[in-house]
Amino acid sequence: MSTPSPSGAPSAPPLLIIPDINISKGVDGIFVGYVLSTILLGVTILQAWNYAHNNRDSWKLRSLVALLVSLDIGSTVSSSIFIHKYLIEHFGNFLLLSTVNHGFLVEFIITVVVIFLVQLFFASRVHMLMPKNYILPGLIVLTAVLGFGASIYTIVDQFRHNNVSDLDLAGIRISVGFDQVMILFSDGIATVVLCWHFAKASAQSRVKGTVAILQNLLAYTVTRGLLVTLTDVVFMIMFFINRTNLDWMPLHLSLSKLYVITMIALLNARPGNKRNNTVLSEMNSFHLSTTGPTNTIGSTTRRPQEFSLPSKEFSDSSNERKDVLITEERAVYDDSHKFSAV
Repeated sequence: MSTPSPSGAPSAPPLLIIPDINISKGVDGIFVGYVLSTILLGVTILQAWNYAHNNRDSWKLRSLVALLVSLDIGSTVSSSIFIHKYLIEHFGNFLLLSTVNHGFLVEFIITVVVIFLVQLFFASRVHMLMPKNYILPGLIVLTAVLGFGASIYTIVDQFRHNNVSDLDLAGIRISVGFDQVMILFSDGIATVVLCWHFAKASAQSRVKGTVAILQNLLAYTVTRGLLVTLTDVVFMIMFFINRTNLDWMPLHLSLSKLYVITMIALLNARPGNKRNNTVLSEMNSFHLSTTGPTNTIGSTTRRPQEFSLPSKEFSDSSNERKDVLITEERAVYDDSHKFSAV
């Protein structure tokens, strides 16, 4: 009850002073990661928009891209849920900041699935490049499966131990480390194989336009490999330096976005998807063809050259079997009904 003032009017109640508590140390990693991943989602949508308007791929590959983009959006929605719970719904509840929210675990599951699907995609591309070699695609798949299994173990363990301090448990530390090593192996093998084939094709091609295309694909592949590898390595280092301060969260929340963005960017890097040029597409091989008008010089009609990246057999007009590694020079009839190389 307020006491009367000397003038007879009641005095104002004392002000409630709320101490200024800085909780940024506990939530900075989560907040920065959320902002960064949301920005990257915009890049994902832009890449998906370009892909949807330019691709000529089969329904299987388009469905995979649509699934990955949907999962990426779901990852951001899950991040929004646990950010809302931490900073808005339970604002001021400092004890809650020390627990692992289920929304984060859902985001973790989505990230693991996205990485696994992208790795399987690149394993299938390597197999198409090397149809008789089962070792390298098998290694990519094996390391992807082992990494996926280790990630699932980590998620299950986090459901059982939902405190941030439980990240120091030996089982979680081992599973996270094993998962990251398997991811590095899987991505590394796929990147090296693709780069080797693109570089070899570029060196053997005699057409400047094709060389430029292959060098562009090589640059995208190298950039993609370096980006995801660097992100995984820095994430692993930061996680093991201090697991409980969550400074590694920006990298973790960005992982699924980087995998989706780099995969779709590589698909979009294929030249002239609207002109029947297909590289890395859902076909029996990586196929790159140059299209354009036929040129007539004298009595000889010169048609566009076609190039195939994989080692693949084909039957020409004389039914002879030939191995085609990179460049295929097909013979066509000229006006005198003789074969001439083009």
